Amino acid sequence: KPLKPGPNAVKVVSIGMDDQESSKTVEITRSPGGTLYYLGIGVNKYEYQQGAYNLNYAVPDVEDVGALFEKQTKLFSQVRRMILTDAEVTRDNVIQNSDLFLSSATQNDTVVIYMSGHGQKDPNGVYYFMTADSDFDRPKVKALSIGMIQEQLLIIAKTRKVPLLMLLDTCYSRTVAKGRGAEEYNELKGFLKTASEDTRAVVIGAANSVSALPMSIW
Repeated sequence: KPLKPGPNAVKVVSIGMDDQESSKTVEITRSPGGTLYYLGIGVNKYEYQQGAYNLNYAVPDVEDVGALFEKQTKLFSQVRRMILTDAEVTRDNVIQNSDLFLSSATQNDTVVIYMSGHGQKDPNGVYYFMTADSDFDRPKVKALSIGMIQEQLLIIAKTRKVPLLMLLDTCYSRTVAKGRGAEEYNELKGFLKTASEDTRAVVIGAANSVSALPMSIW
């Protein structure tokens, strides 16, 4: 049974050749883990077609999950978080801010990235996370492609060996994570495989349809 962070009472028992038992209880303090970095990216409000594609739950979900992780002070020495929502979620802003925020993470730390909003695929089957200013007819222009996301994550998980958990709460992401539709989603499927090899990286696709539902927090 692993020690919990903080003080632990450990009982040591010895039995002699005469079957006499003696014991002593000692206190061992386990220091908390490294820093938890939480990066939440959520979009409810989209510029495209004057908000016709707006959502209700993406922003509350990334905020609620961030608040949940912020309470985990017994598991981590400190918790740092950055949350980008709605108009803050542009391609350049996400790349620049995430790179700056996560630049000090080391292999002793843990990174959690939660992206919630619309997911889209182009005619070639390439997955895109739709930023607030995306054109849903031309996602390549302003949205975040899986290749852009991959580049950022592999620097964290593969090059710098930082433990990483990523939650993709968008359309199409669950389909790929479960291995269905391989022909249409080869780029994202390949990323999931690459990011998990020889690293402590886990990528979870959380939604499968065009409608988003609120996440239960526990």
